[in-house]
Order: sequence, then C-alpha cells, then structure tokens
Amino acid sequence: MKYIIVSGGVISGIGKGTVCSSIGVLLKSKGYVVSHIKIDPYLNYSAGMMAPCEHGEVYVLNDGGETDLDLGNYERFVNIELTSKNAITSGNILYNIIEQERRGEFNGKTLQMNPHIIQEVLGRIEDISKTPVKDTITGVSSVPEIVIIELGGTVGDFESLMYLEAFYKFTSKLQREDYVHISVDYLIDLHGKEHKTKPIQNSFRNLRSFGLKSDITICRTQIPLNDLSINKISEICNVEQENIFYLPTLSTIYRVPNFLESNGLYSCIKKLMHIEERPVSVNLLEKFDRLAKRNVDTISIGIVTKYGTQADSYASVVHALLFSSSEVGVNVELVWIDSEALERDSEDKDYVEAMSKIKECQGILVPGGFGTRGIEGKIKAISYCRENKIPFLGICLGLQLSVIEFSRNVLNIKNATSEEFDPKAENQVITYINHNGIKKKTIRLGANNICLADKSKIREVYSCNTISERHRHRFEINRDFVDSLEQKGYKCSGRSEGENVPEIFELEDHPFFVGVQFHPEFNARSLSPSPLFTSFLSAAYK
Repeated sequence: MKYIIVSGGVISGIGKGTVCSSIGVLLKSKGYVVSHIKIDPYLNYSAGMMAPCEHGEVYVLNDGGETDLDLGNYERFVNIELTSKNAITSGNILYNIIEQERRGEFNGKTLQMNPHIIQEVLGRIEDISKTPVKDTITGVSSVPEIVIIELGGTVGDFESLMYLEAFYKFTSKLQREDYVHISVDYLIDLHGKEHKTKPIQNSFRNLRSFGLKSDITICRTQIPLNDLSINKISEICNVEQENIFYLPTLSTIYRVPNFLESNGLYSCIKKLMHIEERPVSVNLLEKFDRLAKRNVDTISIGIVTKYGTQADSYASVVHALLFSSSEVGVNVELVWIDSEALERDSEDKDYVEAMSKIKECQGILVPGGFGTRGIEGKIKAISYCRENKIPFLGICLGLQLSVIEFSRNVLNIKNATSEEFDPKAENQVITYINHNGIKKKTIRLGANNICLADKSKIREVYSCNTISERHRHRFEINRDFVDSLEQKGYKCSGRSEGENVPEIFELEDHPFFVGVQFHPEFNARSLSPSPLFTSFLSAAYK
C-alpha cells in the first residue's frame, strides 16, 4: 500500500481538491487502483447541515453519506464510488471517541488528543486503505493500491494540528518509497512580474515543525516559474528542483490532469514511489482532453436558484451539464437566474432582467434545495417552461415545485402547496415521506432503485427497466394526488422499488418536461454522463 498526502500552504481554497482528483486520474490512467480520503478539520459531524452558500454543495454518496464537494470531484474525475468512511471530519472523530468512552471501551482512562484522537485518525486511514473501491467504468470493486489523502485548510491552522501529528506518526512507520508528501502552495506574484516566496518558506517551516517534509510542491501562480524562484524554493524549502511545479488557473479544471502530466508530475511521483506503468484499456487523459475542447454550437441553459451565481452550491449540476454537453457535442452557457427577482413586481428592473434571461434560454433547470426563499419565483419559471414548450428539468425540489405549479394552474387547486412551506395548509400536494402510511420527518439519503414505466420517455432515456439513483429529501409527492396529475397529462413514470415513492413525472405533449425526486447529477462521471442530463441537453439543442 502506498500513500500520497496533500496539504496546502499560505491560503486555503487554492485547488487542493482538483489537484488530488487530477493525481488520481494520472495514477488510474497508468493502471493503478486509487482511493481518496478527505480530512476536514471543522467540528461539524458531516457536511449535511452546512450552508451551501458558505461551504459549497452537500455531496451525497451511494451509502447516504453527506460529504464535502471534494468527494464529488474525486468520484467524477477518477470514475469511482467512495463511501462515508472516505470523509473524515474532526466532528465525527470526536463523536466516535466520546461514544466509545460512554460505552466504557477505554476502561476509565483519561482521554487525550495524543494518543487517543491520533490513534482514531490513524485507525480510520488504515480502515479506508482496506476498503474496496468500485470502478464505475468496469463495475469491479478492488482494494486500493494507492490512497490519496487531502488535508483541508492550511498548514499551521490550529484545527489541523492533530492531523499533522497523526501524519508524522503514520509516515514514520512506512518505508520511504511508500509515501509522498505534496504541498500545494500559493505563490504570490507582484504586478505580474515578480514572485515572492517568503509565504511558501513559512509554510514549509510550519510543516517541518511537525517532523514532516514535502517531497513535491505545486505552486499556484499565473506566471511560469523562473530559475531564480525555483532555486530559492529548492534551497530554502529543501525540495529538489525537478519536484517543483507550477499550476496556473486554467480555462477548465478538466485541463489540469493533462497539464500536470505534460509537466512531469506523474514521472516525479513514479520515481519517488518506485512504481511502474501498467497496460490500461481506457485512456482517461484523452477523455479529459475532449472535455476541455470547445464545440461549434452553443446553447444557453438557465439555472433558477436562490443561492445566486455561486457555482460551488450546485457543483455537481454544473459538472453533469459539462459531461453531457461533450456527449451531445454542444457548448453550454450557464445562465444564473435569481428566483427572488421573479417574485417582484412585473415592472421591477430585476424582474424584467430575470424574465429576459429565461426567454433567451433553450432550457431551464430547477435544482434541489430546502426552505421557502425564492419558491414562488421558481414556480413562475416552471410555469413559463410548461406553457411555452421550453425543455425543463426539475431535480428534487424542482420536481415538487413543478407538481405545485401544475396543481394550481392545470388542476385548478389554487392553494396547492407543500407541507414544508405551510404545515397547516389544506391542499398539501407535497408531504413528508410516507412510510407504510405513517409520515416520518426523516431524510431519505443515498442510492435507491427506481422502476421505470413501460413506453415512457424516461424509459427511453435510460434504456432499462430499473435504475439506481441517489437521493436527499424529506418530502415527496402526495400519493393521493397522483391520479389527478396523471389524468391531466403529468404522468408518474417512475416509482421507487419496494417503497412505491413517486419518483419521476413527465408531461405529455411537451418536448421535454421532466421532474425527478432523485439527484442524477451525483451519478454523472467524466466517462459516463448522466443519461437524463444528456437527454435534457439534446432536447434543448433541437
């Protein structure tokens, strides 16, 4: 077993997740089974309760784990399936320790950061190293040969200290060729002319204080490194010159694997870790090269949101659209539409601007979300799509709002709403999930099988009888209203296996008007785009 530890220096948010994902692609393209671990030093138990506008989207795994968006990057880039184990936070480490203490497993010992917390971290890493990883290309699960560990935040952060100590203990037990430490550092350039290496020097000094040494540094800067900067970093930080790389901000993150490969990063890792290339049947790097290329035609897809233009809040949707656009052979221009602007007076300039954006789009997508903010604006956008035959895709909340819109304007139930928005409303066409006739305020998470109706549009999209998709929702379509919806043309074309939850609705006599309760974006991969997103874009491109 070999390990690659990736930490960051100077500032956070410099692309460690993309670097880790790209390294995973390089290793997989050479024939290795790769797994990933993301360590987040925050005290939250998981990302499930964190605000998307602050932390980015909550990414859901097959087993129902609610994780950081970096787990999504790993899965999409490397075409693998990970588990909840692969996401470590200080919150769940401490929670596990306290649970063990309450069960008496420590026999009355005084619990301390070192050794108890450190040992818990090391135990988690060792456990993940033995956990098989499913390759979504072949469907085969294998024990990883190389594990890439990303430490969130910045070296020197108070919250990260216990993990740096854990890394020291962990690496001290390994043979030197069995691990590589990579530091991703922000290299300041003044006025686009001169690099300032002092912050990187301080970052390496912090790392050395824990007995750790970075073997490779990847400098985030827009200016290529000159000999002076390379020599200074090499001498002061004790890194071989050939192990110093630069990584600018590229036009798309899917250019990063090929950029790092062409600059020799894999060759450097290969030399340090004493690994050899193996024959492979699928060239991942060629696919990433295609993802980075522009097509001839462009279509505009509107995303109606309450989180504004923060793409990280809808990261998986954005990437799913990119993968499918490559499949369809068309560029996609994303148009972010503020749902709250659509709730204003029709003469308000923000309303006029939002409506003009909708009218210019070839397709409209309403993604998932929680809460009442911007709901009526989203319903207005859905109504426009239905009435004007604009291709529409509603995901999770997007489906629920399409049912509310249809109930109000076609079934003539003017006060139709959701139990989430008005718990005392008379006509709740959306209710808490029904468990065998009993409403439970629980969240439905992870992969579930869905049976598709014969002769339906969704059956044509997926070309199979049963699909597996990931979920994250507390509410569902009220089953008492399904017959009424179907009689007027909004057909339920998919139900969950066993639970019979209404999962998919499609509108008759419309080019493409589909709402789904699940999140198809979480299953989109660089080598296997989501069939639903591909069909949506195909309809918008016609």
